[in-house]
Amino acid sequence: MTPRQAFAEDKECVEFLKDPVVKEKLAKTKKLSEVSAKDYAAIFYIGGHGPILDLASDVTNAKLASEFWQQGKFVAAVCHGTGFVISSSPRRCLS
Repeated sequence: MTPRQAFAEDKECVEFLKDPVVKEKLAKTKKLSEVSAKDYAAIFYIGGHGPILDLASDVTNAKLASEFWQQGKFVAAVCHGTGFVISSSPRRCLS
């Protein structure tokens, strides 16, 4: 089951994604593949379901988090945001 499928029936999620302001902001958001650690001082993973359902198994995310870590930059997370570390373990991508 994809994250989209998991929340397809959730009224709040459906309404949120229909909001014109949200749609505009999402349309202007960079993809992870367009983000470079050299352009930022830190990476911060918010809580919520996204880090667990999407980022925990995302190869691009693992590479990005690893780049921040290897460059000695801040890598931080709160609550479910810590799920990013599953794909970013030292054994898998920091070597």
